[in-house]
Amino acid sequence: QPRISAAMCDDKIEEIGRLDVDAVASSDVSCLMQIEGRLEARGSHIRGIHLAELLASRETEGTS
Repeated sequence: QPRISAAMCDDKIEEIGRLDVDAVASSDVSCLMQIEGRLEARGSHIRGIHLAELLASRETEGTS
C-alpha cells in the first residue's frame, strides 16, 4: 500500500528532522532509498547512508 508506506516514512522523516543529525543509517536499502527520496524532496540536508558504508568508513578512519 503506497499511501501507508509514504505515511510511515513521513512519520520517520518528522522524527529524524527533530534530531540534530547530518545523516541517517539503515541496513535496508529500499527503506533507505525511500527515506533519502523524501528527505531530498523536502530540501533536507540530512543524507542517507547504508550501515555497511558507515561501518567501512569507521574502519578506514581507524587505519589512517
